[in-house]
Amino acid sequence: MDDHRETARSEVDLIDILAVLIRHRLLVLTAIILCGAISTFRNAVTEVSVDYQAEASAAFTSLDGLHIGRDIKALQAVLEAPGFRRELLGRFTLWGNDDAGVDSSRIDHYLGGKTLRANLDILREMSTVRTENGLISFTVTSADRYAAAGIANAFVESLLEYDRMIGENRERSIQAFLDLAQQSLLEVEDSLAVLWERMSDERKLTSRQADRSSIEGLRKEYRELRRRARIRDNLVQKTLEEWEQLTRLREGHSGNLEVLYRARVWKIQDEEESLG
Repeated sequence: MDDHRETARSEVDLIDILAVLIRHRLLVLTAIILCGAISTFRNAVTEVSVDYQAEASAAFTSLDGLHIGRDIKALQAVLEAPGFRRELLGRFTLWGNDDAGVDSSRIDHYLGGKTLRANLDILREMSTVRTENGLISFTVTSADRYAAAGIANAFVESLLEYDRMIGENRERSIQAFLDLAQQSLLEVEDSLAVLWERMSDERKLTSRQADRSSIEGLRKEYRELRRRARIRDNLVQKTLEEWEQLTRLREGHSGNLEVLYRARVWKIQDEEESLG
């Protein structure tokens, strides 16, 4: 009887031990499965969060053009202005997609901001502007390759529009100054003609009638008018040269800039691998 009890007790102990081993192995297996799942999830997240960069660039049509250095400095300031960024968002278009466009709601989706100001801040963080030797490049980093390319292309379009606006304003400014300079030159030339007649009349008088101080005063006034006329004539000539130069630059181009290339897209990790 005792032997049966001892045997039964031994069987129970063995079953308990087996149960513990099974649970232990299940725990180990569960841990292995969890680790594998976590690793798979991390890889999936990494694949989804791969960043792309897109770069679009524009170039000055001629480095001998007007005020290039000043224009680059002005552009650097304008490109950081919220107004330009807002214009860029308005011109946002998809690149490499059959739809060839995207609405404002999808812009918000791509950028992730809840307000326009938030999207502008995000855009400032995800994009960089580089200017060098007459070239202006705009690089955008985004997890969505189409968003990156679309924003980069929109930048170039906005840049060309800005350049057209600057060119048109400059044309109007030069034309207005040229008109003013030419009018002023004509007025001085008219005054010279009148003064020359007065001097001629004074010379016709006899020596007794002539007032030498008056003649000397007229001559002095005449010399001053001639000096002013030369200054105005030089201004007119320089303005005409600037106008002709601007016209040559704008022939065949919408402005002082032209697109060097549209958005080029690459994976950031590809670049890192190639550098390694």
